[in-house]
Amino acid sequence: MAELIGPRLAPAPGYQASSPLADARRDFVLPREAPNTINSIAEILAAFDSVPPLRRDVMIEMKFILRPSTAPHLAFEAVREFARRHFAGLRGLAAMLVLHLPGRSGAVGDNHIHLFVPARRLTPEGFGANAGRLVHDEGFEEVTAAWSEWRQDQGNVGPAGAKT
Repeated sequence: MAELIGPRLAPAPGYQASSPLADARRDFVLPREAPNTINSIAEILAAFDSVPPLRRDVMIEMKFILRPSTAPHLAFEAVREFARRHFAGLRGLAAMLVLHLPGRSGAVGDNHIHLFVPARRLTPEGFGANAGRLVHDEGFEEVTAAWSEWRQDQGNVGPAGAKT
């Protein structure tokens, strides 16, 4: 997994030189059952990559495109809270978030938030059982419907939609 998402966890080299805010924020959420030895995104990736590989399912990936009028910090908190409730709270899954603000460094592209969810449940013993249908194509509708419902319940905070 580190190979797949590593490049998106840090700004591109050109961004680093021109603006530390291009990669404005990153964070993670863990289920209550997570081992107390995981304290960073790097430790989540190392723990996931240390278990035998799944056949084809590595993660759920969502990308939330922010409208120009959307305050990035509010959108980030909305996505973070959704991940905490929907993935960590209800399903026992870890989630990692990265807010990218390419315009701050003069790059072309919309501000956006990446949400990465490893495809295994996180237990006190580490990553275990597969996350099930969520990581398959049929899980797309379930996740996007959950996001829409959560967003409406919260007064339409955060980005309007997500790509997976």
